[in-house]
Amino acid sequence: MNIDKKYARSILREYNKKSKRVYFLLIFLVITECFAFAIDARRKDEPTKENTAQEEAAVENTETTTFNSTEDATSQPTNNKITPEQESIATDFYSNSVIIGDSIVAGYDIYAKDVEAPEFLNGITFLSAVNYGTEHALTDTGIKPEYKGEARTLEESLRLIEPDRIFINLGINELSGVEPDKVGERFGLLVDKIKGICPNAKIYVISVTYIVKGSEKEDFTNDIIKKYNNYIETRAPEWGVTYLDLASVMSFDGETLPSEYSSDGYVHHNKDGFKIWDKFLVNLAVNESEESTL
Repeated sequence: MNIDKKYARSILREYNKKSKRVYFLLIFLVITECFAFAIDARRKDEPTKENTAQEEAAVENTETTTFNSTEDATSQPTNNKITPEQESIATDFYSNSVIIGDSIVAGYDIYAKDVEAPEFLNGITFLSAVNYGTEHALTDTGIKPEYKGEARTLEESLRLIEPDRIFINLGINELSGVEPDKVGERFGLLVDKIKGICPNAKIYVISVTYIVKGSEKEDFTNDIIKKYNNYIETRAPEWGVTYLDLASVMSFDGETLPSEYSSDGYVHHNKDGFKIWDKFLVNLAVNESEESTL
C-alpha cells in the first residue's frame, strides 16, 4: 500500500514536470508564431523597388495627362467661366468699344442685355442690323444700324461715339453665290473708310463663323466661308488691323458650327454660342493687357 502511494506520488511529480515543459513549449510556439506573423505583415507593407517604380511611373503619367488636358483647354475654350479679375480687365478694355455686324451680332446685342450676361459687355456699343453687310456699311445706303434709338449711317454713329476699339464681323450675308475675294475686297475698302473716320481707334476683324453641318446650300458652303476668312486673315497685316479667328474657336472640327451653339440649326448663335464669344473676348482683353505691361 505504501509502495503504491510512493509510486503514485512519483508519477504525479513526473507528470507535473512534463506538464510544465509542455506549457512552456506551447507559450514558446505561440510567441514564435506571432513574431513570424508580424515580420511577414511588415514585409507585405514595405514597397518593393518594382512597386515603387510602378507607382512613380503612374504619377508621371497622371501629370502628363493633366498637362495635355490643360494645354488642349487653352486652344478649345470648354471652360467658359470668367473670373472676377478677368471681368475687371475686360471691363476696362472694352469700356469704349464698338462691334459692327449683321444679325449674328444683333443677337449678341440682345444677349448682352440679359441679366446673366457678363458686365464687360455694357461698355460695348453694338452697331448691327439684320441683313447688314459690307456694301451697306461702305456706301451708307440701304440698311442702317440704330444708335441711341435712331437709324444712322455708320459714319455718323462712329463720329458720335469716337470709340477706342472697333470690331467688325461682316460678310456672311454677301457670300451666297459671290466670290469670297470680291466680298473680301469690299471689306478692305470698309476698313480704310473706318480708319479715316476713327484714325486713333484700334481695329479688329472677326472671322465669319461656319454653318451647321447638313445645312449648307449649293452656293453657300463652309468652304466658301473658309476661303473668305483666309482672304481677310491674309490681308489683315497690310490693312493694319488685328485678325481674330472666332470661327475656329466656335468649331469642334474646324469646318462646321456645332448645332449646340446654334439657335436655328443654320448660322445664328444661341446663348451657349454667345458664351463662347464672351470667353473669346475676355481672353483677348487679358492677353493684350498682359502684353502692354511687358
